[in-house]
Amino acid sequence: MIRSLLFSLCLIALSALGGCGTPVVQVAGMGMTGYDTATMADKYLPKERIDFNCPANREDAVLERRMDERLLIKGYPELQPYSFDRHVYLVGEVTDRDNAAHATEIACTVKGVDRLTTHFFPASEHSDPARDLSLTRELAKRYQQSATLKNAAIRARVIQSTALVMGLTPDPQVKKLALSTARSLPGVTSVVDYVTIAP
Repeated sequence: MIRSLLFSLCLIALSALGGCGTPVVQVAGMGMTGYDTATMADKYLPKERIDFNCPANREDAVLERRMDERLLIKGYPELQPYSFDRHVYLVGEVTDRDNAAHATEIACTVKGVDRLTTHFFPASEHSDPARDLSLTRELAKRYQQSATLKNAAIRARVIQSTALVMGLTPDPQVKKLALSTARSLPGVTSVVDYVTIAP
């Protein structure tokens, strides 16, 4: 009797303390505070990974986020997914064919992907990711400044000075303008067209 009374008192004391402690978030089987979770997110998904070429709809944004997280966890931070109506373009640098094949397998496991198109570049000592990111941001800025391209579902990524222009548009003139804008950007040496004319 005394034992069960002590047990009950301990439970009451613990439940009373529960409201006063640090909030805890359950993350992958580990108890973490909200601060720990935010710190981990900053480490593995730093602000410089944020793509200012935003997806056209929420479903594509969620799909990209899922794939990006899965690729980061599996050790592919250099790859970036872009989704348009569940057709995902996975682009970036890879070290070799096995690396590319493994990344493709991982991407195919993400729920919601209807089609996957990959465009990988062999990693090179001459690569300049900071320069490519700067060119990508400049191209996104030019798209946002264009009245025609501002609301178009077209995005671009520059890798090894090659602009990959991706998206959907019902208007061939929008596609033409997006490609010519990419070609005119100083520092871009070639342009790959992944823009689909869709009704």
